[in-house]
Amino acid sequence: MGRRRRSELTPIQEVLRRSGPGQEWARIAAAALAQHLWEEVVGQEVARVAWARSVQNGVLIVVTSHPVWAQELSLRRKELIEEIHRRVGAKVLEDIRFVVASREGE
Repeated sequence: MGRRRRSELTPIQEVLRRSGPGQEWARIAAAALAQHLWEEVVGQEVARVAWARSVQNGVLIVVTSHPVWAQELSLRRKELIEEIHRRVGAKVLEDIRFVVASREGE
């Protein structure tokens, strides 16, 4: 069996639709993709001071280096979630939670 070309890949939203409620692995994979896309969504400059740490029960945990960043990103929460959903191709996050810590305290 040969490798599939990029144009032949199945979009994640199709995988989620086909997976049904018993296929939690597909939702976990989609949430991991959402975490991976964080830097792409916010840009490199913001990602240096606010990095995605994990996804827990549909909530993306983002660590920020300063409370001001946590506040600023909290105000953009809805927009960020919508952009992540758009890029993933499915609604994979319920919320984003911002916590303040240093990279060492991550």
